[in-house]
Amino acid sequence: MTELEILKEWFRYNAETRPGYLSAIARLPLEEAIADRGASFPLLDIFLHVLDAHRVWLEWAANDRLREWVARRDELRLRTRIRTFPEAEAAMRNVAGMVNGYLASLTESDLPRTIDYDDVDEKGSWFRAHVVVRDMLWHLVEEELQHRGEMNALLWQRDQDPPIVDWIDWKSGRRRP
Repeated sequence: MTELEILKEWFRYNAETRPGYLSAIARLPLEEAIADRGASFPLLDIFLHVLDAHRVWLEWAANDRLREWVARRDELRLRTRIRTFPEAEAAMRNVAGMVNGYLASLTESDLPRTIDYDDVDEKGSWFRAHVVVRDMLWHLVEEELQHRGEMNALLWQRDQDPPIVDWIDWKSGRRRP
């Protein structure tokens, strides 16, 4: 397999696993899903943050439009405006379509390409940043896995079983109920 095929497979794995997490979160009362439990964000917001990460990197940074995102982030950021499970489900589908379109447009020769974009540091100063396409994509895989572990812990704290589907089970077609 080529690296691009492997990346597409990882993105498919994450996309196919993601709805189970939204279903698990939706089994909680909304107040529980949006309660601050000391994690990076409330549970629903962690889920939406993962979607936002895909949007920021693939729609905004990859197209050198991060200045526009920063200027409008409060209105654009999913985790600041979505507060219902149906809205989160629609956002999940929209992001999956955007990601699929982006991945479909790539060739293996795009992976080492550098994307240049304006970025802002913690002090609000802008600078020119650079990211290699492959690194951006692997970062999104890692970002989702990291936050999935965080969602697992928060669901366990609420006596909910997270919909864990490990890579080997997913690859083999076995799914945990």
